[in-house]
Amino acid sequence: MKDEIILKFFAEKVRSIRDKKNLTQEQLAALADTGRNTISNIENEKFEPKLSTICRIIWALEMNPNDFFPKSE
Repeated sequence: MKDEIILKFFAEKVRSIRDKKNLTQEQLAALADTGRNTISNIENEKFEPKLSTICRIIWALEMNPNDFFPKSE
């Protein structure tokens, strides 16, 4: 699976779940111990986050990691 597909899927999931939980980018950033610009850049697919950042976002959203990545083909 191409990296661009994984990044797009992750970005869409972060935005969708953040919106469902009524969190702003700033609130999620605080919960995930990162910056608002980081959340924005992830949601807009502007860069690939480090694994530690991905984990902190998933934990902050209180979600299952499997929900954030597409199923392999």
